[in-house]
Amino acid sequence: WSAPFDDIRGAADAPVGARPAPGCQTRFKMLWDDEFLYVAALLEYDADMPVIATFTQRNSPIFHEDSDFEVFLDPDSSCHNYKELELNALNTVWNLMLDKPYADGGSEHSGRVAALGQPRFYDVTRQRTATRLVRGRISTAGPAGWVAGQEQNPEQNGPAAWAVELALSHTETIFGTVAHAPPRVGSAWRINFSRVERRGGVNWSWAAQRAWDASVRRFGGMVDMHRPEAWGYVVFGGVGG
Repeated sequence: WSAPFDDIRGAADAPVGARPAPGCQTRFKMLWDDEFLYVAALLEYDADMPVIATFTQRNSPIFHEDSDFEVFLDPDSSCHNYKELELNALNTVWNLMLDKPYADGGSEHSGRVAALGQPRFYDVTRQRTATRLVRGRISTAGPAGWVAGQEQNPEQNGPAAWAVELALSHTETIFGTVAHAPPRVGSAWRINFSRVERRGGVNWSWAAQRAWDASVRRFGGMVDMHRPEAWGYVVFGGVGG
């Protein structure tokens, strides 16, 4: 398994109470072949955090309401035309391509903002996803009226966990980039993973989003996954790893 996720800003810059509690770990594993990058992830919850899943329509903005697992991929490390996948515990997915980061004037390309044939349309067909509730329960009522630190439906809380399995097509990941061929042994792609809870009030990630902050003239943690230059790497290994 990977190391557990931590606050998106990194341990050094995380505000008090922002880092995951011991019962709220997030971890993942990866494999690959000539066609797909495979990801398995486990998201765990303690009694203070419910699993929320309300969206059922494809390309809904998952993080706006739901417990959200996210994968980001930039196969040519260009910070352009990078891919994002979000999904909830009901296996509702949202696929996006960002022509460049939002902070640089980038825009979302997806089936949420455009129809097939329009310039900003993007979606995938070869991707495979699955989710499963491992323990506990899912709240589909939604956090209406939710206030930070106050759960709307505390009777629905309790230790819980859900698992994710993904098969991400190489041809769809490299679409629109200069990485014209699938990965081979030794290839390295920019990658990061994120977990969002409480309508964006909780942001945990695998690699801390640390970038140069000109206002304080130092590198610091940012609550912004759309900084591909801060992501980690996946290096594609051979049979022996």
